[in-house]
Amino acid sequence: NPIPGVPEDGLELEPIDFFYLRVNAVIDMVFLSVNTYLMAHEGTVFAAPEGWVDGLAVMCLYQAVRVAASSVAVLLVVDAGYALLHWAMHKYRTLYNAIHRHHHRIVRPQGGLVDVRNYHPLEIVMSSSVILAGLYAVKYTVGVTWVSALIPFAVQVAANVADHSGYDVRFLSFHSGSHEMHHRIPTCNMGICTYFVDKYILGTYRPYTP
Repeated sequence: NPIPGVPEDGLELEPIDFFYLRVNAVIDMVFLSVNTYLMAHEGTVFAAPEGWVDGLAVMCLYQAVRVAASSVAVLLVVDAGYALLHWAMHKYRTLYNAIHRHHHRIVRPQGGLVDVRNYHPLEIVMSSSVILAGLYAVKYTVGVTWVSALIPFAVQVAANVADHSGYDVRFLSFHSGSHEMHHRIPTCNMGICTYFVDKYILGTYRPYTP
């Protein structure tokens, strides 16, 4: 169902929007390809401790637990990193005016993937770099595979599209209305999926109100 209070008419796209959308599509594909390649080719496939695994079933369980744990770790680290980057772009007016202001021409997001990609290209590079840094942070602590790198990426894309869809999407603690609040009141709700940085570090969380 549509989020109450979101008008039917969205942002009317201008030539600069179409240009950014095309550039950002290329940037997204480049970063996705680089991330996938690095995670698949840098020794990130887990191996069970020697002498501990006895049989294929136990190995599969071991791998599944490690993939699940590293996927959650990547999602939390990347979401936290993006929330802090997003907060900085609002706090420092030079960054906001030069880069992030373009996205906030969207007062009531409802364009889905179009709104998700309608950023200044430099912001896409910055947020993609946060994702890459998050992957490496988890790789050298918990460990990752290409699967546990792609799962959080897919979850973030889905959450981001829901955030900008204009629809009332809820799953566990996730609510798309939280990001709609950010577009109305830009000083709140800097995260994408979890908002734990907003709630427990920045103190910027604000629940949805129509």
